[in-house]
Amino acid sequence: MCGITGIIRQDASISLDKYYQAHLTIKHRGPDDEGFVIKTRAGKMVPCRGKDTISELQNLPDIRSQSSTKMVLGHRRLSILDRTYQGHQPFYFEGLWLIYNGEVYNYIEIRGELQNQGYRFETKTDTEVVIKAYHCWGTDAFSKFNGMWGMAIYEEANDRLILSRDRFGIKPLYYCLNNTEFLFASEVKF
Repeated sequence: MCGITGIIRQDASISLDKYYQAHLTIKHRGPDDEGFVIKTRAGKMVPCRGKDTISELQNLPDIRSQSSTKMVLGHRRLSILDRTYQGHQPFYFEGLWLIYNGEVYNYIEIRGELQNQGYRFETKTDTEVVIKAYHCWGTDAFSKFNGMWGMAIYEEANDRLILSRDRFGIKPLYYCLNNTEFLFASEVKF
């Protein structure tokens, strides 16, 4: 099932302890792993772990040990296609950070197209195909996907967050924008 959450604020006032408690409301969506990336006041992206992060990544800083931030992206993982640590999210590739809930059924065909364009793959996940497809084709990649998804892609170079959901809304993606912040999640109770 998996689940994603995120908050962006203009200032660095997001309490990561409060965020983590809210993130735990979707724990049932992904019992196998959890991961986070925060954007510090200085603009540096820092991957973090939570209490349910897989053992191979326990060397990452604990998100609850960080004070506050201006952006945080979080993921709960239900491992299906690739049960190794290589499928951990947020998934990073050349300045792009991806958190993703769902499945792209035609990822093997898209992977072949990308390999023909020179892309190499380290995992067997559709997640890696999704981020590299976005790297190659930008938002046009979404029209190539056959599947169900809710995702967020953060572009470091442009300081831009892109949200995408499958055409039928099979995988939920809720969001709220107010005067001070933008929030999104796989469940409205976040």
